[in-house]
Amino acid sequence: MAIPTANLTLEDDYIIPKHGVYKTITNYKNKEFLSITNIGYNPTFGNDEISIETHIFDFTKEIYDEIIEVSFIEFIREEIKFNSKDALTKQMKTDIKYVKQNI
Repeated sequence: MAIPTANLTLEDDYIIPKHGVYKTITNYKNKEFLSITNIGYNPTFGNDEISIETHIFDFTKEIYDEIIEVSFIEFIREEIKFNSKDALTKQMKTDIKYVKQNI
């Protein structure tokens, strides 16, 4: 199962929280959605640039090139390098379950 994410670019200068996974709230067109956000280098795939990716729960719209606002609520865990994409997906599902159970 693919877990879609919005890959964010910053419009202004912001202080970026430490690398890791966060429980977040995403505001899209004045509506709030529970979400989960990863900040880091995505070490499983060997990226060398910091990325910010947000999975918005119960959301299916295509929002390429749209403006969203992400509020960081709780730090969940450190960034981890996984041995495979499947291991990463399994951990993402665990993280999502945690966020949904701790609203």
